[in-house]
Amino acid sequence: MLSGRPRERLRYHPTNSGLGVRRDACSHPAPAPPPGSGGPGIGASSPVFGPPSSPFVAGVQASVVAVLLLALGYLIVDALAWRSELGVVFRLGMAFPAVAGYAFVLMLLHMATGGAVFSNVWLTRGITAAVAAGLLGWKAARVALGLGRRDRGNGEWRGVMVMLVLTLAGVALWGSRAFRVLPLDLGGDTPSNMGLASQLLNGETTPSASITGQIPNFYPWLYHATIALFARFTPGGRAYDAIDVMQILQPAGAIMALFALGREMTRRWETGVAAAVFGGMAGGFRLRFSSDLARRPYNVVMANLSPPYPGDVTIVLLVAFLALATAGLVRGRVRILVWAGVVLGLAGLTGAEAFFVGLLAAALLAVVPGPVSRPRAAAALLLPAVAIYGIWVVPLVVSYLRLGGFVNITRTGPVNLGPVGILAVWGMATPFGAYGFVRWLPRVTTDIGVRVAMVLLAAAAAILVLSGALPGALGSAFLALGRRHRYWPLLELAVALFAALGVTDLISLARRRRPAFGVVASVAIAALVLGFGLRLPLKTAFGPGGHRGAGVSAALEGDPDNVLNVLAPSAGGDCTAALPNELQIPGFAYTGYRLVLYRWPAYSSNLARIRWRDIYQRVPGDKERVSANRVLVSGKTDPENWAAVARRFGVDVVVVPANNALSPDFDPYPREPGSGPRRDYVVVRLHPCG
Repeated sequence: MLSGRPRERLRYHPTNSGLGVRRDACSHPAPAPPPGSGGPGIGASSPVFGPPSSPFVAGVQASVVAVLLLALGYLIVDALAWRSELGVVFRLGMAFPAVAGYAFVLMLLHMATGGAVFSNVWLTRGITAAVAAGLLGWKAARVALGLGRRDRGNGEWRGVMVMLVLTLAGVALWGSRAFRVLPLDLGGDTPSNMGLASQLLNGETTPSASITGQIPNFYPWLYHATIALFARFTPGGRAYDAIDVMQILQPAGAIMALFALGREMTRRWETGVAAAVFGGMAGGFRLRFSSDLARRPYNVVMANLSPPYPGDVTIVLLVAFLALATAGLVRGRVRILVWAGVVLGLAGLTGAEAFFVGLLAAALLAVVPGPVSRPRAAAALLLPAVAIYGIWVVPLVVSYLRLGGFVNITRTGPVNLGPVGILAVWGMATPFGAYGFVRWLPRVTTDIGVRVAMVLLAAAAAILVLSGALPGALGSAFLALGRRHRYWPLLELAVALFAALGVTDLISLARRRRPAFGVVASVAIAALVLGFGLRLPLKTAFGPGGHRGAGVSAALEGDPDNVLNVLAPSAGGDCTAALPNELQIPGFAYTGYRLVLYRWPAYSSNLARIRWRDIYQRVPGDKERVSANRVLVSGKTDPENWAAVARRFGVDVVVVPANNALSPDFDPYPREPGSGPRRDYVVVRLHPCG
């Protein structure tokens, strides 16, 4: 058997039946959804809790889930930091990293239980409800007993209100597509990421690959675990539904973390506002450049653009690491530095580039003399990060040695800008950053906030320079890690922090002359930065962009006749499928099912984009898969050969074009018609997905 993992099969008794392409002509109903997959099939739930009827409803549902998850994240931080001096503003800023940490813990349980956590909706919800109830009870007990920090005065709560206003503004800017488009995107790596997240919902222990066979995981999995967690609370229950939640949470988390970091650097709310604006909202000047560059134009602000990628989440975790490292060093608290190391490790489980920069920054912070001794700082920052990262990278190295290493799966060329273009897309962060660098550099030995910004600048610049040598040193399989356009936004993040320091200095100079001048300076700077900096974000955030498909949209909106919903009536279910070429990418993304053939566009070999060099010595290769898939979806062979091919790949379900459905190959099996955007199909079910 070549399916994702061995399982007991429940078989239908073969029967003969005629088949047309109308639903009332079928003599066999579709099987019930798999146990624990989230309830009845498509359309059976209420409008509030069922699949969204429109993109706007999807956005509203995602917003409610996002708020609840942020509340859970805050409770987690509050429970961990109740004896610390960290205020409400800082705790709110760490809410999104706490949600990622919770997803990490669930992922460990998921792997330890053989895939039992995310594959069971009520188990995931039950664990989360129990955790939330425990955190609320602990919070209530502390309040009743008068334990922990008390935020006296209006300063802290004024900061909370400013943070929330900035966060709502950022979500209105970057999260608008969640209310306008369903699904957010069908292009780039999004379908692959959605399929890998769906595999966790199906009960696979780690995201593996789109095709059948025992194929070890080769991609960091925390992003997919987080999407799987979100999916278990989002109406519709699909990964494509959950990415709307991420589209709201990711920019909200970035702005909140940036505000917390900026405020921690100087203990002034002006720095927090400036850091959130320069790092989360105000982009560069509008230039004419390619669509790919518009998606990632060397500017950290554009990490908030739809759809969210794993690397975008990594940047939020990097900011949270910097905030915790700053707070720990300012207070001389090793415990807070340990939390920083944990968050850095979570970044490593999400993506590579920001983790590399953060790891070097942690090493530099440990080397520079400070309020915490060098050995203790190094142990607190680096050991948790390396230990958590090792949970993924150690099995990866074992598989790397066993399977002959990696192959290059990158086909698109790098995005390159010259110096003028880079400064342009950095926008107003460049002049304010230069001013802040000059003004605050003399304080680098005495001011922890300035030191953190300087360390980030040095680490990002060093990794940027070294990145070009990675493919030459490690081989073409690491070509993607050597592309410098992945590292420029991280360098720009350091520039944005210095820009925030520069704004703070300008407001202080104005205020020294007369308090009213400080208000005037603040308004003038805001008008200047936002006037020049919002044009590009508004153009890209509200522009058409992205790849959309009517078929996937109809499926997500709950159309029960859509072929994707006939194929998978609800999220979850361990299944192996054979699909026509045009359904392979959307089908894998929507269901996470292992496929006989997965053909990525513009690839002539390694069609499924598997990174392992020797994997096709262990599983069938492209030629055999193309031939087998053609036989299975066409029915142009004798029934015995068709059944033998299906057994060869452990196939549970086949989708065939409607004009092929009358083949005698399909007579022994239940069938059900399904509609597509261009033609009709018939779903032939050999075994129920369990």
